[in-house]
Amino acid sequence: MKMSILKPAQLHAELSRGVIRPVYYFYGEDGYGQASAAEMLRKALAASPDELHKFYGDNNQAAEIASLFQTIPMFAESQLIMVKRAQDLSAASRKSLADALRETAPFEIAAAGTPPVPPNCLVLLFEEKKKDAGDPLYARCAAAGAAVEFKPLWEDALRRWVDSFLKSRGRKLTHEAFAWLYQEAGNNRALLSQELEKLSLYTEGKTEIGLQDAQASLGFFQGENIFELGSAVQEGNAARAMRILEGALRGGEEPMRLLYQIQNSVQKQAAAKELLEAGTPAAQVLAALKLHPYFNQNFCRWTEAKTSDFLRRGLRSCLRAEVRLKTGANAGGELGNLVLELTGAGLKAA
Repeated sequence: MKMSILKPAQLHAELSRGVIRPVYYFYGEDGYGQASAAEMLRKALAASPDELHKFYGDNNQAAEIASLFQTIPMFAESQLIMVKRAQDLSAASRKSLADALRETAPFEIAAAGTPPVPPNCLVLLFEEKKKDAGDPLYARCAAAGAAVEFKPLWEDALRRWVDSFLKSRGRKLTHEAFAWLYQEAGNNRALLSQELEKLSLYTEGKTEIGLQDAQASLGFFQGENIFELGSAVQEGNAARAMRILEGALRGGEEPMRLLYQIQNSVQKQAAAKELLEAGTPAAQVLAALKLHPYFNQNFCRWTEAKTSDFLRRGLRSCLRAEVRLKTGANAGGELGNLVLELTGAGLKAA
């Protein structure tokens, strides 16, 4: 079975030429990239709200999704069927959708001309780092349409994206400000886009955004902000971490966003621990992890004080917390227990 595997840039190029495939299988860590591509697809189809059908993988609606995909729309030329959290589709649902796609002919682009727009376009968004090679749905989607992997942007590419984002708002970011923002927010574009929007509003009337602007906008001078949560966890400062966590939850921060800050801080320390144990100098560890030496003067010292086993258990606990939050667990209790564990103030997970 011939499969089409596209990069995001290739997908964007196709859509700009009016090439729309009947099926897309999106996967990868860059959820912002997936959402942006899905919106670009909606615009390419000129789908109105009535022609956009949203489903969620954990709702067990595979039969309805398959029926909709196989039915010619009555009041529109085409319609978009979007399945979010597709990783939550059961094995039976995946098989059902894969079977429904058997009747869709393999997609091919002729040497000349643009293929007709399909009456139905199905896009599945998998919030997973890697595809499941054994998933029958992956193979069927890649044959009938395309699979697209959305990898996180690394520093240089992320800088270009940030520059483009701010340019459209009449702003530009200094090198110092970007280095600090990258250090604090990482390469999570969903998180970064929110902070850049705040930054644009905060600097109304300015064209250049400096380090102090960025820090002030994100609450650095008004008190501890959520970016300091990861630092407090890395330090093992339970009191400070709990104070930041509780303040953030009272302020209405999304629990999953807070979990990202916590998990990202542990992942960095776990990677650093491995390098340090291999004899890598501290300066090289910071460089390898793209951590700014000025803002991370104590990072390696804090990391050396923890065992590899402690950090591995911490990562497993983060994954368990994610599952519990997604299934309705109390955010304050779940994240509070996680912070206490990761700072060494609570019971360790097995």
